[in-house]
Amino acid sequence: FLRASSVLGQISNRFRQLPFDTNVLVQGTGGVGKWTGEGQAKPLTQWTYTNTKLAPLKVAAIAAATKETLMRASIAADTLLRDELSRAVNAAIDTTFVSASAAVTNTSPAGIRNGTAAMTLTGDGSVEGIRCDAAAMLKALASNNLSVAGSFWIMSETTAIDLSAAVNTMGNLAFPGMTPTGGTFMGLPVFTSQYLPTDSNGTVVMLIKGDEVFLGDEGGVQLAMSDQASLVMDDSPAHNSVTPTATTVVSMFQTNSVAFLAERFMNWQKRRSTAVVWANANWNPC
Repeated sequence: FLRASSVLGQISNRFRQLPFDTNVLVQGTGGVGKWTGEGQAKPLTQWTYTNTKLAPLKVAAIAAATKETLMRASIAADTLLRDELSRAVNAAIDTTFVSASAAVTNTSPAGIRNGTAAMTLTGDGSVEGIRCDAAAMLKALASNNLSVAGSFWIMSETTAIDLSAAVNTMGNLAFPGMTPTGGTFMGLPVFTSQYLPTDSNGTVVMLIKGDEVFLGDEGGVQLAMSDQASLVMDDSPAHNSVTPTATTVVSMFQTNSVAFLAERFMNWQKRRSTAVVWANANWNPC
């Protein structure tokens, strides 16, 4: 079973880092200055701000194995369990990040595409059509007074393969900066993720203005193991510590088992909805 590599790990240093539970002001509207004639009253202006902060949200996964299983297996069996839990946590983060899902209060952040409508691309899938589609997406970012400087693309490896294989009428590579794993496209960095969804209109391609996205990150996956814990052996547990109810649990100590826990604290939020431009693209001139 193979998992796609984490895209958020590749791009996290391009976002505006923000400590958890730290208030910041996000400007909603700007002030306006006016030319004023001699002896005329100078105008007042006003602007608006909203107050926001990133709460620490977590993604977690727990797995259990008997000590006998670990003893009979390879000496690195516990490492394999931990690594798979880490990959599971990162997969959940990436799936949410590239989505258009709404936030769940005190549980998960909104997908980076949430609140931003998809562009409708008009290219025909040819090399020239792809160039025009990409230019339209860049112009959509620039028209919102957001410089394309510091922006980057996120696309699937499948789309990156198509672009890297495209040739012009002279038989030369149409996009020489592209490789199957990323590179540069239209002069901007490209990062790939196989978690981007595909439908009949094509695969999602995103253009993100990195410094217009807040990111809170504790830094890496936290791992723990215990043979003293008691677990509800359920992949959708309903109990909690706020309003606890009687629940059947399994003692790791009593059953000679070991529990492994992986979790990561992370949150993100767009400063402006226009910080992301995205569309479903059929960029396959082959």
